[in-house]
Amino acid sequence: MKRRAKHWLVSRTLTTGVLVSFALLVAGLIESYFLPRGAAGTGSASDVLPGVLEGDATATVTAGLMVLMLTPLLRVIVLTFDFIRAREISFAIISIGVLFLLAVTVAFSFG
Repeated sequence: MKRRAKHWLVSRTLTTGVLVSFALLVAGLIESYFLPRGAAGTGSASDVLPGVLEGDATATVTAGLMVLMLTPLLRVIVLTFDFIRAREISFAIISIGVLFLLAVTVAFSFG
């Protein structure tokens, strides 16, 4: 029974991430069609949320892509906590190693 709950949480995490991403991508496409503006673009990740709130289609599409890219990371985080809670130490250590590698990759790609 415990295993089923774990798979449900991971599944829900992935499904929610994909659905939110899809909704943002569709909203951005609709905004770009009905509210055409100049291609302002977003300069950084911190510009995305204000752009989405202002109705900037490019920022909305960017937010959708960011959510889609962060969904697997969130899945690894959920699994790591689940392995720790279940006291599956070897899997927890492997998951922490994967999180470390992801963090290093993000640091080098943005830095």
